[in-house]
Amino acid sequence: FARSFGYDMRIKIPEGYSVQGVEALNKTVENETGSFKAEASVSGDVIKVKVTKIYSHGFEPASNWDKMLAFIDAANEWTNAKLLFKKN
Repeated sequence: FARSFGYDMRIKIPEGYSVQGVEALNKTVENETGSFKAEASVSGDVIKVKVTKIYSHGFEPASNWDKMLAFIDAANEWTNAKLLFKKN
């Protein structure tokens, strides 16, 4: 069935550390079957991450399977993204 998921995450950067790899968390894949969008930024000592995944319809014909895999695979690949905290 059609549905959407949304997550807002806040990650505090420990005092005395800097972070690398935030830009690797940004990813967008959209088509008529659904979408996956992840936005990440640093604000002061907090990493803000907003993730949304949307399935647009309750039913998709088999001919749209590749389109669905585009955003499903993007979401799966995103889970392997990493941040590096470096001591200053």
